[in-house]
Amino acid sequence: MARARSDAWLVALVTTIITVFFFIEMMLYGVGLGVGLAAAGLMGLFTAALATASYRYRGYLQRKAFTGKKQADESLSSRQERSIEIDLPVDAAFDLALDALQTLHRQDVPQPEDDSLLMRLENWVPRKQFLRIHKQNRAAGIIHAGLRSKVFGLDNVADFSRIDLQLEEVDSVTTRIVISSKPAMLSEYYDLGKNLHYVNSLAKYIRFHSHQINAEERLSLSDAETDEAFIAADHQQREDYK
Repeated sequence: MARARSDAWLVALVTTIITVFFFIEMMLYGVGLGVGLAAAGLMGLFTAALATASYRYRGYLQRKAFTGKKQADESLSSRQERSIEIDLPVDAAFDLALDALQTLHRQDVPQPEDDSLLMRLENWVPRKQFLRIHKQNRAAGIIHAGLRSKVFGLDNVADFSRIDLQLEEVDSVTTRIVISSKPAMLSEYYDLGKNLHYVNSLAKYIRFHSHQINAEERLSLSDAETDEAFIAADHQQREDYK
């Protein structure tokens, strides 16, 4: 409901601005007041119809991008956040978080799967995303990063998404990580699921590799214990032969 009200305000604002500027332009051309008002009114109606259709289509793509995704039933917001706990010390978790961020570098900007003509035209333009680490503070457990796009080899000068990770030590072997991702522009209501994708992708990578690290450590410990047991048995066997 709140999103619908926001869309209505944006449509009204855009329509008003374009209508006023069009009316001023008509007056500068010296047309009559009545003609100017009529032309501006028609332009306003056309703008409102086009803007409404555009927002409705973006809203449809937003809902489709969230379908079947984790947390999709909680919020369709472009600002997404998840909290996970992993069985790693905070220092090792910090390194793993940095590794997870690198998986987003030089990847295609995620787009919802849609066969409509408009989506095909939008996907026709190749877009790559590039990671920038703006700040990392191991002692404070903070990582601030951003994603910028490159279209036809040309770099964008500003981030389109901002990703923050906050690490908190639960105990000596457990770390809580809060992962958040949001559009760099506050006015971006429909991100087409990009930030949900980033949050879920990072959480999945961190969870999987933390389990893998723990499994390797347990296997290494098991091998060490097996070697010790073998050496002890061999030593005992030698003693028995004496």
